[in-house]
Amino acid sequence: MDRWNSARQPTLIALAVTLLGLGGGEAQAQRDTATDEWSQAGRLRAYRHDLFGPSALIGTAIVSVIDQARDEPEEWGRDAGGFGQRVASNAGVLVVGQTTRHAVAIALGRSTRYRRCRCTGFGQRVGHAFVETFTDRNRAGDRGLSVARIAGTVAGVYAQRLWRPDVSGGEIAARVAGALAYGALSNAVSELVGWP
Repeated sequence: MDRWNSARQPTLIALAVTLLGLGGGEAQAQRDTATDEWSQAGRLRAYRHDLFGPSALIGTAIVSVIDQARDEPEEWGRDAGGFGQRVASNAGVLVVGQTTRHAVAIALGRSTRYRRCRCTGFGQRVGHAFVETFTDRNRAGDRGLSVARIAGTVAGVYAQRLWRPDVSGGEIAARVAGALAYGALSNAVSELVGWP
């Protein structure tokens, strides 16, 4: 409990309010051209989309509701204050994860954009969405393992150790797996429905 009541609490709450209160980057990010994705402005739009877009906000809300229902961590309680701490914690995971992901992608010259499949079959499109979760592309369009996504996911989840009481290694592993699974599901929805 002492770890939460430190100076980090106002910062995390402000971060959660910011994430839940700001939006608008997603429409512009979806209008980017393939060429623009490599520019500084294109990178910034993609970063804003990954922080404030529908998938980011929905994911943060879903994980926060699940944590509240499971009363994890129980030290935060089941009241509105506990829910606020969970939202702030999960928003922190998002910010650390996406910041790491985008920084690594820039350093390695990799794309962070999801590219829809040009295929038409249901199975091919779902398979493509899954592959896009774990891979990315360089400027030439060559696909490779997405070190940026994996590093960002691990960094975001691991960062919780700074403010969340008693986070175990097993819980970190489960949350990394859950975040990657949510990424695959989000990609599949984007692929099949075209939203967000």
